Amino acid sequence: MIALLRVVPDFGFDTVDILIETEDQVFGEWSVERTTTTGRPFSQTYAGRLVAENGKIKLLRESLDLVRAARAMLPNGVASIPA
Repeated sequence: MIALLRVVPDFGFDTVDILIETEDQVFGEWSVERTTTTGRPFSQTYAGRLVAENGKIKLLRESLDLVRAARAMLPNGVASIPA
């Protein structure tokens, strides 16, 4: 997260949509649209699911588009990723 904040210092979520919310689980999507310190666009939609049992987190899953993140954050975009 620290590296992300160096490249996108004004990082913050623009939208948060809770799609499922029950007593023991929640699923949602959240997105951000910013410009990086290099002038590249940083556009990302995240998704996450949390399942709780007896008041404790039993499962936590999050997802994002890593290729889109690499294009925005790495010096040479996806070409910076080692093979």
